[in-house]
Amino acid sequence: MVILMSTRIIVFGDIELGAGNITDDFISDNTLAKIINYYSEEKDQIDLVFNGDSFDYLKCPKIVNEKAVYPRHITSDISLHKTRLIFSAHQKVINALRHFVEKPNHYLYFLIGNHDPDLKFPEVQILIKTELQAKSNVYFDYFYDQPGIHIEHGDAYDVLQQQENEAPFNKYRGGKILNLPFVSFALIDKFMTIKEEYPFLERIKPEAELFKHHKKIAKIVKKKTVAYFMLSVFYYPLRHFKDPTYRLPRGL
Repeated sequence: MVILMSTRIIVFGDIELGAGNITDDFISDNTLAKIINYYSEEKDQIDLVFNGDSFDYLKCPKIVNEKAVYPRHITSDISLHKTRLIFSAHQKVINALRHFVEKPNHYLYFLIGNHDPDLKFPEVQILIKTELQAKSNVYFDYFYDQPGIHIEHGDAYDVLQQQENEAPFNKYRGGKILNLPFVSFALIDKFMTIKEEYPFLERIKPEAELFKHHKKIAKIVKKKTVAYFMLSVFYYPLRHFKDPTYRLPRGL
């Protein structure tokens, strides 16, 4: 994506808007909406860049019979379902974004991160543009480029979390599902139960100190990590031979 130099470029990263449930870590709707509304009043051209993980689809559940589930095989219908949950939970932020894109010289960019790969679905992009009541000034991409400026999400440099940009989808049982990174599948399969039981621990930094003072959690995480890795190497590729979501990353 190459575009002309803008008057101002505003960048946010890792906002991670969730479904408003116990696994949603975003609690600053008022603050973020206030900032966006501030820039909405600017008359000059502004590029508002959300640099990946704008939405936390990864930890956003699908609600089935009033129960939260985390599907491994993510179709466009599941992603649309999650999008509606996220938008409903964070109406103040969505309203602020809608106000921002009212001006034709205000451009909104959603760069795709490892927590919001669902943005790859054209159906999800259409829904977001529809909700924001904008068509020509909302963009989705993996990076943002201007002369002397390059912005992309950090997962691109982590072999366990980087996305297959050239192959964003897999074929599965006659349909199309997201081609997620290795760590994303591990989170969905093994760690969302921990997240639901200890929902606030992710907000405590640095993680080394967190685990030092919460040795029980450290032990659980370590045990599940080792178990999932061993199963992924020796068992899952044989047990789920026809399932593309159980393949090891090529650069591992």
